[in-house]
Amino acid sequence: MVLLNLIRHIGGGKGGIHHFMEQLMDPMATMMKNLGNPEITTEFKQTITEGVLREGGSRSVEQLAEER
Repeated sequence: MVLLNLIRHIGGGKGGIHHFMEQLMDPMATMMKNLGNPEITTEFKQTITEGVLREGGSRSVEQLAEER
């Protein structure tokens, strides 16, 4: 859980965890509620991975981070 929270802290940009909680946590909570309790299967992970890669297009992780 500590690692996940550090990722959230980084994901909040310059505002860190404060920005993450203020701007991103409510939409995430809604999304998680809408998903219910999905079973984390290989297929589920593949679906998420494919969606993220499709959204990112040909941009590298570094390019996406710079754009963020």
